[in-house]
Amino acid sequence: MSLFEVMIHVSFIIPVYNATPYIHKCLDSIFAIGIPEDEMEIICVNDCSPDNTAEVITEIAKEHPSVVLINHTENKRQGGGSNTAIRAARGEYAVFMDQDDTISQYDLLGEIQYMRDNDLELLLGDVVCMNVDGSNRHYWGSRREKIEIMTGPQFFRNEMVNQVSFGAVWMGIYKVDLLKRTNPFVEKKIYEDADWCWACLYNAKRVQYRPLDMYLYINNPDSSSHNVNVTKLIWRIEQGLRVWKWALTTQEEHDAVMESAEDFCTWNLLGLGSLWKYSTADRKKFYQAFSAEDMKKIVV
Repeated sequence: MSLFEVMIHVSFIIPVYNATPYIHKCLDSIFAIGIPEDEMEIICVNDCSPDNTAEVITEIAKEHPSVVLINHTENKRQGGGSNTAIRAARGEYAVFMDQDDTISQYDLLGEIQYMRDNDLELLLGDVVCMNVDGSNRHYWGSRREKIEIMTGPQFFRNEMVNQVSFGAVWMGIYKVDLLKRTNPFVEKKIYEDADWCWACLYNAKRVQYRPLDMYLYINNPDSSSHNVNVTKLIWRIEQGLRVWKWALTTQEEHDAVMESAEDFCTWNLLGLGSLWKYSTADRKKFYQAFSAEDMKKIVV
């Protein structure tokens, strides 16, 4: 990097699909943080939206040079959009966002400097959840006291088994180098991030949780993770299986990782309670999606 080149401190990763109703509010929350636009990039990956999402983002980019639009030619869902953005990211650190959420107004550059000072690859914080109308405001999981810096495997032993969850990409600030050495997200399905988050956390050489409001999650009834159907239930159980199969490959702190994986698979099985409302044919479709061996693994 030349002396005259400004470093891109942070890459915002935003997969978008039919984002027209939301994207202005999402991007405005990023601009409001006050990071100079030549020190950040906002990578919006348009996943073949049939609406005018691409045109809207293109217009925003004319006034905001930090906005980068990448258009997919094939629909790959959020996992595919995240993979595309990670490959393109030029920042030193990265933050993930959903198109219908906003980032909390905190000192992001200050936290990045904290990560540099402490050689952190992953800094976890808190997510505030609320309904579209602002009601039912609460934390995603339990807010905790600051924990000490540790390795990813140590985090599984000391924290994951104590129900400190990390299963959504927007719960942290990442060193981009960590993202690039973690295997890609599963594509073309929802429930794509929990198993990726676990592998990413495990890969982290130094990680810490701090009680900091990083993200505002809007419980949007129109989002892809709502309106559950049989296909989505299958994808949810597949996610549990991916966590399980990944956990089997770990070596350091293996027992703690497996204990956490068993808890996670049990939580995913709770989704089976929704099957009663579907037809006999749909229920049969669900159960036929898994072999007896697979089902045995996730109920151990």
